[in-house]
Parts: sequence; structure tokens; C-alpha cells
Amino acid sequence: MSDAGRVLIADDDDAIRNLVSKVLELQGLPHDAVRDGRAAIECLQKHEYAVLLVDLMMPVMSGYDVLEYMKTHPGRPGTVLVMTAASDTDLRRLDGNVVTSVVRKPFDIQQLAILVRDAALRSAEEARDQRDDNLLPFPGTASSE
Repeated sequence: MSDAGRVLIADDDDAIRNLVSKVLELQGLPHDAVRDGRAAIECLQKHEYAVLLVDLMMPVMSGYDVLEYMKTHPGRPGTVLVMTAASDTDLRRLDGNVVTSVVRKPFDIQQLAILVRDAALRSAEEARDQRDDNLLPFPGTASSE
């Protein structure tokens, strides 16, 4: 799969970050994994991602900070999945224009893998379709005659 379906994992829990990373690797999904919000924002500034998996409670900068950053910066991931053990009260702070879904910890890793894979594939297809819309037949080729 091309980088059009790339995933960013942002979670300070090494076990969760490594598990999700391994599952995505087994599915052939390109991904980056970071342990705090500042590193996540740095990745978002350098690369395009189809999917962001973000924990809300992280050191340095929280997942809330990452989501706030995304509100004002174009090119954000098409799918944003929040992974959290936060209370319902904390979840009310989330912006439905940024967050696609909330996955409660502990979560079913297979269910999460399916959500991420489907979102990444959908993004890759959309990118391919957009490229195809930008293709024009070259004069003198069979498709332009």
C-alpha cells in the first residue's frame, strides 16, 4: 500500500502503541508511532496521514492539544480515532468536526484493526480516484482519438 493510507499512532503507553503498531504492520499498513502530543504534531506537520489514532492523556502535549492543532491546520487525516479510558464528561470536550470515533480502552484489537484498515483503504482509494480525475489523455494516444 502507498503512503496514501498511512496511519499515525499517538499513545504514551508503550504496550498499546507497540501492539497497535504490530497489528498494522501485519496488515501491511504504513504507519508511524509516537509517545506524546508534541511528537504527533511534528509528524502531522511533516507527513500526510489517512488515519490518526490518538490517546487523550499523554505527556508533554495531550491528545486534546493535538485535536486543537488539527482544527486550524489543513491537510488533517480523514479519520481520527480517539483511544481513551477518559470519562464521558471528558469526552464532551471533543469536537465532532475533528473526531470520527471514540474507542474505549480496553478495546478489542481486532475491531480496532478493522476500523483502521477500512479507513486507510478508503483514503487510499480516494487519493487514487483524485489522481485519476487529474489525468488527461495525451494527444495522439488511443484514448484521445
